[in-house]
Amino acid sequence: MRRLLIEATLIFVSVLGSFSIDRYISESKEKEELNDSVITLGKEIESNLIYAKEYLKQLKNKQYINEYMLENFSNNLKVKELYQMHDKNPFLYEYDVDGKITYTTQYESFHILWFIGFWNAWEPNTVFFRSMLNSGKLLEIKNDKIRKEIEFIYTKHQERIYNITQIVKTYSDEGVGWWKPYRILSNNSHVQIFENKRNNELKFYLQNVVNSNKGRIVGVENYIKSLNNVIKLISSEYKEMKD
Repeated sequence: MRRLLIEATLIFVSVLGSFSIDRYISESKEKEELNDSVITLGKEIESNLIYAKEYLKQLKNKQYINEYMLENFSNNLKVKELYQMHDKNPFLYEYDVDGKITYTTQYESFHILWFIGFWNAWEPNTVFFRSMLNSGKLLEIKNDKIRKEIEFIYTKHQERIYNITQIVKTYSDEGVGWWKPYRILSNNSHVQIFENKRNNELKFYLQNVVNSNKGRIVGVENYIKSLNNVIKLISSEYKEMKD
């Protein structure tokens, strides 16, 4: 009887130990997966920091040129002068085949239209954040400060900049529309129309673009500060695993 009791106790201890080991392995694996997820999210945030710095440069260049246009709107302002300014302060761009930004340095007549009409779309990366949010991984981050900072960056900050960008787009589109009747009623180029036909209506649209873009610049500057802050928080608490 005593032997059976000892054997039963040993079996119980063995099973309990096995469960404990399995639970430890499972918890360690989950912790490692969460660590890897946060590290990957940190890399996405770092890429957004690089993007935001370049985006801010574009916005400031646009603001500089648009304010110059307003200040000299009633003067003998020539398109050639604005194109020369853009060479040193570019904000018009395209993406090349590798997805890299290429700034405009060769100009056609229509480019003057985009000095008002180009609204600089807001396009940060959100893929991995959305993945963590949908999978519930984001809620597994125990550090409330890190989790809340991340959530604030991807919601409040990014949404505010997006909303202001949509306002800039609305005013920019109105500015583009100003050219249409002049193009329909004459064979004049965009350059000729700007230099000879610009009026208070176009100035009004440009002023709206400038006013809205000021708020967007402030929003991006604050966004960059928050990105730097959360990158420091993540790097201090989560370490990249080595193979």
